[in-house]
Amino acid sequence: MIVGLRGHYDHFDELPVEVAAAFMVDVQRISGILRKGLGAHRVNVAILGNQEPHVHAHVIPRYSVREPLPKKSPWQDPRTREVLEAVEREDIIQRICWWLDHPSSTYDRRD
Repeated sequence: MIVGLRGHYDHFDELPVEVAAAFMVDVQRISGILRKGLGAHRVNVAILGNQEPHVHAHVIPRYSVREPLPKKSPWQDPRTREVLEAVEREDIIQRICWWLDHPSSTYDRRD
């Protein structure tokens, strides 16, 4: 999953503090949804900026029982990448949307 900014910034260090904070809250929220809503065991977050000149984060669900190298970077997975079937993709989108519509359910808040 990609989490991006509406406004354009080439570099993460160019973000005003309040934009960076809101961006990371969004990344944290999506991370919680991927764990609680989709059952990921871990979630990797990467902000690279090597190919796309726009600040964005890759939020990658990890499933240790399904992956050959669960403790390695997802880019080291030796399997051929496959496109999800439309039905599975729509199911995932619907589940993520449900969790986004129910923010108090996405992760435990410790206020």
